[in-house]
Amino acid sequence: MRIGQAAEIIGKHENTIRNYAVRYAAFLSPQGAKGEHRNFTDDDVRVLSFISKLSDSGMDHTAIVQAIRQRLDDKRPFPPIQPVSSESDSRALVPVAEMESRVAAVTAELREANGRLEELRRQTEQRDRMQLTEIARLNQEIGQLKAQLAQIEAERQRGNK
Repeated sequence: MRIGQAAEIIGKHENTIRNYAVRYAAFLSPQGAKGEHRNFTDDDVRVLSFISKLSDSGMDHTAIVQAIRQRLDDKRPFPPIQPVSSESDSRALVPVAEMESRVAAVTAELREANGRLEELRRQTEQRDRMQLTEIARLNQEIGQLKAQLAQIEAERQRGNK
């Protein structure tokens, strides 16, 4: 990715990223041929983001180099890039405890909704069973009425003879 994209993701000015790329070049992928635009890999952006966080915390160049080397020696990956909130992006990062609380509330709402849904299913099944029972009773009654009608018709036929 180009330097502007990396700067936007990290939340720093392009010149700052350029300076980091020069000062910490040993920890980044090789730069292209002279005169070509620099393209950063995703790993480069993670390293640059790590450098940015350490620099923002007040660490000097030597301490940052030591921290990077230690991470590489320990074979620990660089932390994922945290989204940077900008003026155009009104969303802010939410603390984990608050997010867990929100998730718990939504989970409780889902359980309640599932309970209501299950109750509606039971009521629907019960209503369907009652309707089927009523239909069977009505069909039986219709059958009896047809038999009575046939009997009356047969008696009338005998009476007309």
